[in-house]
Amino acid sequence: MGKRTPLEILVFLILLAFFLPLLTAADPIVYEDGGRRDPFVPLLGPGGLKAQKMSGDIQMEGIIYDPPAGSMVLINGDFYKQGQSVLGATVISILKDRVVLLQDDEEKILWIREEILPKGEQKNVQNKLPDKAR
Repeated sequence: MGKRTPLEILVFLILLAFFLPLLTAADPIVYEDGGRRDPFVPLLGPGGLKAQKMSGDIQMEGIIYDPPAGSMVLINGDFYKQGQSVLGATVISILKDRVVLLQDDEEKILWIREEILPKGEQKNVQNKLPDKAR
């Protein structure tokens, strides 16, 4: 590769000036959710859902639902399986959208997303549990 002539440099700069705006003027990428949650928005924290808390500082942060291998729930940063205890509560069952805990001889339900329940129904969820969750 030899030394470039001024004409070659000028042609390169003209071509660069012409094609550079075409490369940088692409349309912005817009996520079309199709009615689903945006996967790029965090589940918890700013812009995301709020983790559901219950008395005793138990905060459910997520569910790994895998019945054949044993589902797990993420509470206060640690994973728990059915039958394990966390802060005085025992994990009774782990379902796709909720976890049932037994605390002080009372069943408590933590939903992964509060907005899946119609307003006012959160108080009456005990009566709507499937038999396998009790």
